[in-house]
Amino acid sequence: APRIGWMPWYLAAEENIFKDYAQKYKVDIQILNGDYQETIDKFVKGDVQAITITNIDAIGQLVKQEIETDAILIMSYSNGNEAILLPPTADTNVLKPRGKTFALVKNSTGHYLLDRYLIRNQIPFDDVIIHDTPEADIVNAFQDQDNYGIVTTRPTIDKLVHDQHAKNLFDSRAIPKEILDLLIVNRETLRNHPNFAQALLATWFSIME
Repeated sequence: APRIGWMPWYLAAEENIFKDYAQKYKVDIQILNGDYQETIDKFVKGDVQAITITNIDAIGQLVKQEIETDAILIMSYSNGNEAILLPPTADTNVLKPRGKTFALVKNSTGHYLLDRYLIRNQIPFDDVIIHDTPEADIVNAFQDQDNYGIVTTRPTIDKLVHDQHAKNLFDSRAIPKEILDLLIVNRETLRNHPNFAQALLATWFSIME
């Protein structure tokens, strides 16, 4: 999925850097692009052995299911990559979320961001309504007048701000270093094939250099 924090992996794939380190560390690496949630589901099923994921989603979806993993790399910190967006007619200077509906992916990084906003403004969680919405439907949810606001990520944030004049109520810049972009590996795979992690890390630092 095209989150800003892991775009270097796309470049590494385009430039075949994976191939060079796969040969060096004697491991076969295949890169699969797909929907963010789809990649997490594949990791849970064991179809892939490493994924890029936020720390919040790792806790909410992997630790919660007692899936043993290891984070081998912090790729970046979210710096405005998640945001609560309101319609252009909303007054962001007046707090009116009580009893309102927010469209977001439930138990996601976006949900965490909304919770942090509510805590900061001393608003009980139960005072807002969560409309569990797949990320693929979030743009349509923004246009639904039944929703007071949405929580989403870049590049959708930029698209809605530019095209729909959405207002940014609160984003991850307000909670620095709380949301991390991680590279995680299945623990059994890491134990049995440490060269797999070595190849991934070598690829990352090579492309970053």
